[in-house]
Amino acid sequence: MFSTCSQRFAYGLALFALLSSQACSKIRLDGDLRTPSGMGSAETLADVELRNRTVEDDPLWSGAFQHQLFVRELSQVPAEEYSLLGSYLDNGAAYVIVHPAFYTYFHDWQGEDPSSPLSNALEISLAAPKWSAVAAVGTAQDKALRDFLEIATTQERLVLLVLPHSDDTPRGRAYRRFVNEVTNASPSVVVVYSRSPDEGELDAVEARRLARLWTALDKPTLRIGGGYVGRCIAGFQASVSDLIDPSKLEVLSDLSAISPDDLGDDAARRLLRPDGSLDVDRATTAMFERGLTGPNLARLARLSDAKSER
Repeated sequence: MFSTCSQRFAYGLALFALLSSQACSKIRLDGDLRTPSGMGSAETLADVELRNRTVEDDPLWSGAFQHQLFVRELSQVPAEEYSLLGSYLDNGAAYVIVHPAFYTYFHDWQGEDPSSPLSNALEISLAAPKWSAVAAVGTAQDKALRDFLEIATTQERLVLLVLPHSDDTPRGRAYRRFVNEVTNASPSVVVVYSRSPDEGELDAVEARRLARLWTALDKPTLRIGGGYVGRCIAGFQASVSDLIDPSKLEVLSDLSAISPDDLGDDAARRLLRPDGSLDVDRATTAMFERGLTGPNLARLARLSDAKSER
């Protein structure tokens, strides 16, 4: 149908815009989406929920958006356009998310059931009974990061996604669809690639490219999250630390996942609230106790009171 990747990309953006324009009536929130502390509003949440229940449930979406990412790779952004991305900075900071939903799509990949009314593996996992507290923590962490990405991309905050190269396996297609669902074809999202799913390190070319962007944006703080802290996140930091001032690399415990391999079932159980969500205070303490963090650990909830929608 399409002779080039650029034609597929253009078609996908046009499809997203068309389906979004057809979703014209507001809906009642069901309370499933949690607003990251310090971000979001009722209007933003309504926009996210509406899109999730209309655009992303449309068969055209699920067919087109598992085959290609519909956010730009940094390698596709001309250097002269780097400064334009500065308009998406969040009070002078950008977010770097390493391997989002790593637990669901890589660590504990269970596949997707075509007969399920739920649209992706994370939703299936959230609805399924948990066989252990470790599994419950893994899923809760992925959900927290999913909710953040939905809000941040809807508000057009600058998000740099560090993704593994994906293939045309069922998992690769499922992961592309998940990434498209949570990034919403947002112009504020750019992608760089890690060496592998098990490593957060960028190769030398990607690291230099990211450093050039960072410099063009006047060297903002990079707020880092994803999976896992002390593992892929540490690998990402190490691969750019000679090019980007390490004091500008800030790990957010709210947005960072602990590997199940660094938790036992008893420890994992202590990180869960009664409703199954993650207790971020206890998770932050667990990161410290296990030596998984560097010196720059922060909480999104405590960074600034000056967060408002543009």
